[in-house]
Amino acid sequence: MKAGKVIGIVLIVPIVILAILVYMSIITPMRFEDECNARRDACAEKLKAIRTLQEAHKTVYGRYAADLDSLVIDLQQGKQPVVKKQTLGEIPEDMTEAEAMKQGLMRRDTVYMNPIQKLRDEKKLYKVTMQGDTVDFTDQELRELKYVPVKAKEGEPRLEFTSNAGMVERGGFQVPVFEVKVDLIDLLWDLDEQSVINKIADIERVSGKYAGWKVGSMDEPITDGNFE
Repeated sequence: MKAGKVIGIVLIVPIVILAILVYMSIITPMRFEDECNARRDACAEKLKAIRTLQEAHKTVYGRYAADLDSLVIDLQQGKQPVVKKQTLGEIPEDMTEAEAMKQGLMRRDTVYMNPIQKLRDEKKLYKVTMQGDTVDFTDQELRELKYVPVKAKEGEPRLEFTSNAGMVERGGFQVPVFEVKVDLIDLLWDLDEQSVINKIADIERVSGKYAGWKVGSMDEPITDGNFE
């Protein structure tokens, strides 16, 4: 074998290794961000459903639930008044509802419904499938909303969202508040440790925001999520 060929083969090896290293330096951060975004979206879907349940809980009981187990149980066992309209005859297009009521062509009846069933009937308690369809959360899925969508550490129970509720004073009145959240350090526990540390540092130092995903606030009466 000629010396030139030998040198060429020898040079190919470090070039290939360098190309692999360059490729990994690009693809590894991309994969990390893709996984972070996927977990954010999974958390957002659960947190939106929890917010919907909390708003229903406040309507029925006048307060938010501090515990997510209690939140679901209270609504599964609860009832709330709903006004149903019933048409008793043909109503002219130019007739107002008040006139129709007065003439006996329409009436309103108050019935009591289960809050969760009401949310389902109103298409407010659903999730999006991988095919893009919307389906209602099942009772079992509602009971599992408390779990953060990440695998559990070996030998430990499934990670749960941190949940709290209480009151804050606004304008001399006590106003209900709630907050449900998960820290990134917990959500991303099984990913590259240094990448997680860097991401949290970027969020806390650069933007000064909470390094995690949450809905609501214990400091002010809002129900916004920081994923929106």
